[in-house]
Amino acid sequence: MVADELKGKGLGSRLMLSIMDFAREKGLTEIEGLVLANNPNMLKLMKGLGFAIKSFPEDPDFKLVTHHLQMV
Repeated sequence: MVADELKGKGLGSRLMLSIMDFAREKGLTEIEGLVLANNPNMLKLMKGLGFAIKSFPEDPDFKLVTHHLQMV
């Protein structure tokens, strides 16, 4: 969650990129998570970072987001 006054300043992107870098350092090849289906800003961020977005059959209130991590 990001405070209203910090929204739109790239904090979410920087945090997610840091999480992805950390996952790569630990040898992970994929990252996945759940995003509320009614959170268009987070879904847009995930799409912009290259995540695939799919329905989550277990709960339609969520979307499953996944990203294959390439080693750099």
